[in-house]
Amino acid sequence: MDGSASAPGYNEALCKLKPKKGISREQKKIVKAVAKELGKIQIGFELSPYDLSKAKIDVVYNKDRTQVNKVMVTIDGKYMKLSKKDYDVVIKDDKVTITGKGNFTGVVVFG
Repeated sequence: MDGSASAPGYNEALCKLKPKKGISREQKKIVKAVAKELGKIQIGFELSPYDLSKAKIDVVYNKDRTQVNKVMVTIDGKYMKLSKKDYDVVIKDDKVTITGKGNFTGVVVFG
């Protein structure tokens, strides 16, 4: 790998170190030297879709249960507001199937 910022799976992060107020002149020199040495750092990372079957999911239906009005997802105890482009909802035979897409995977069936 050539280490270029455009290499697949890599993102560029800029580090800017700045001396803290109240430190000695020598400490400032050290911080500036480290900042100059670091320059740009490339880090590799991969984003993986989250499996909705591992989340707590609540569904809000309309009055006659023929339409899902809202899908509420809680991941690790935190409510996540999902866009409708993050999942598909299918209602068939009194069952609701939620299928993750985009940043989400997994299938959850209610009913």
